[in-house]
Amino acid sequence: MSTPAALAIGVLGAGVAYAAMQVRSRTRLDDALDVFSCHGMAGITGALLTGVFASKAANPAGGDGLLAGNAAQLGVQAVAVLAAVAVAAVGTAAIYGLLRLTMTVRADAHEEISGLDLTEHGEEAYFGGDAGGTIGLGHSVIVSPHPPAAAPPAGALPATS
Repeated sequence: MSTPAALAIGVLGAGVAYAAMQVRSRTRLDDALDVFSCHGMAGITGALLTGVFASKAANPAGGDGLLAGNAAQLGVQAVAVLAAVAVAAVGTAAIYGLLRLTMTVRADAHEEISGLDLTEHGEEAYFGGDAGGTIGLGHSVIVSPHPPAAAPPAGALPATS
């Protein structure tokens, strides 16, 4: 695969991931941190586009892709994507099932509204506003009301006593 092909895959993968995150944000799907919307969709796009841009000129041990006249390589990539999705789905379902047997796997509404960073970890990732619940952002962090002393100007001699 050539450098321009790799760049094209990166740009197209980022575009697909961004579009998927925008679509997901308008739904009620619970995709924590947009993991599938971002990484899943970008990975699927990259894997499929590898079947489009693959070239024996770049990898003599590999196969040519769709643009080099080998449409079968795109099919190979599609089967690999489906296999990866199946393994991820089965593994996720198994882990989810085991966790449900031993613990609660869903935060309650108050915890979600307050923010899981605060309720689960006792800290917040973002400051400067209301989280929409009874606890405002920044309440879990002690902040000194006094700013740190200003640093001396560059090139200034240290004070002597």
